[in-house]
Amino acid sequence: MFSNATNYIREALYGIMARTSRGTNTAHSMGSGIMIAPKYIITNSHVLHLNNDVTQSVQKEIFAIRSPDIGGRAPIIVHLIKEDTIRDLALLKIEEEKSSRCVVIENRVIPSGTICGSLGYPLSTVEMINGEYVYKLIERFQGAFISTFFTERLSGRLISWYEVDRVMYGGSSGCPFYLENANVIGLLARVRTEDIRDGTPPEKRSKLAISLCIPSIDIIKFGKDCGVI
Repeated sequence: MFSNATNYIREALYGIMARTSRGTNTAHSMGSGIMIAPKYIITNSHVLHLNNDVTQSVQKEIFAIRSPDIGGRAPIIVHLIKEDTIRDLALLKIEEEKSSRCVVIENRVIPSGTICGSLGYPLSTVEMINGEYVYKLIERFQGAFISTFFTERLSGRLISWYEVDRVMYGGSSGCPFYLENANVIGLLARVRTEDIRDGTPPEKRSKLAISLCIPSIDIIKFGKDCGVI
């Protein structure tokens, strides 16, 4: 159902890797992103910060690699152009990229019940091999439905979200959600969790978890504010 759309998205999909070395220790963070204009990639802001925490400093080095290039070339250095830590969006520029494949972004709110797909690099790992860091990126697809669109106040601003009806793989930050026509409707940003504490013993407690997606209308606004859309 989503195979054609996924093949299209893959051409504009990037793995994002950020790191900071301090002495013998190196902190890594990883996520996904998409090209929204030639040489410009959008991802979650928190992916670029130490410990995935926007209140901490931006990592010293940021790299990206396009999905079709994984295994055939090394990640390329990218530069942070602008970020909105409250909306959790960041724009990166990749100077050396030869591909100009960009996604099409939906400029509307998608109704509840709409089926969508998600693609990116959750569950990624990093290893030290022969004195060099090697990032293990495996492209993974997931399907979901839009459960609702809602707005909440966050840090004095009104912030909109899509909820989807399933929990995404860990490490899915920045994965695009898209329709069957390959138009992007948002980026996965976080999972909202809530412990169920109703007298149930701790070993038998379950936990609610809702995946939250940044709507495409906010991606368009951010891109326009950055002057690239």
